[in-house]
Amino acid sequence: TNVQTSQVSAGEEMTVSEIYNAYSGSVVSIQVSSESGSGAGTGFVITDDGYIVTCHHVIDGATDIAVTFSDSTSYPATLVGSDADNDIAVLKIDATGLKPVVLGDSSLLQVGDTVTTIGNALGTLANTTTTGVVSALDRAIEMSDGSVINVLQTDCTVNSGNSGGPLFNAYGEVIGIVNAKYSSNGYSSNASIEGI
Repeated sequence: TNVQTSQVSAGEEMTVSEIYNAYSGSVVSIQVSSESGSGAGTGFVITDDGYIVTCHHVIDGATDIAVTFSDSTSYPATLVGSDADNDIAVLKIDATGLKPVVLGDSSLLQVGDTVTTIGNALGTLANTTTTGVVSALDRAIEMSDGSVINVLQTDCTVNSGNSGGPLFNAYGEVIGIVNAKYSSNGYSSNASIEGI
């Protein structure tokens, strides 16, 4: 499967509006059903023939997966494969002529670089866009299951339902996937945590 990638070059920076207008149609809302109930997340198209990337924890244990585009078109999805350790999954829908995102090189990021995300905030606010900066590189965090992963840290506003959404650099390239947010759970009740 061919995935579109590009090389960053000077003079190609995009505004947030340009990124949204170019790629909001490549971002999908994901609805899952499982024995324990239902859930929601985000994904993004990586090929024109229907391969979609999301987080493993979005689809973990799902018995049914559906993806919905910004124009309200919905498709059933099948799980191609996933990796729990890296919290990533690939889905496939029966569709053609889709617009894939462009994958960039996250190793070129620097702290302070502008980033933008598009996602299904709270599982009901599809195609919500937020912006921020890269707050840290190679940040080791402990997930709720006790596993530790290295991540990019950003102060983009994200909420439940944003998981699996693309994180774009200033050139409109996907250089990360939204997968976790710190909250006061597990911290002192006096802790006020924002933008992590």
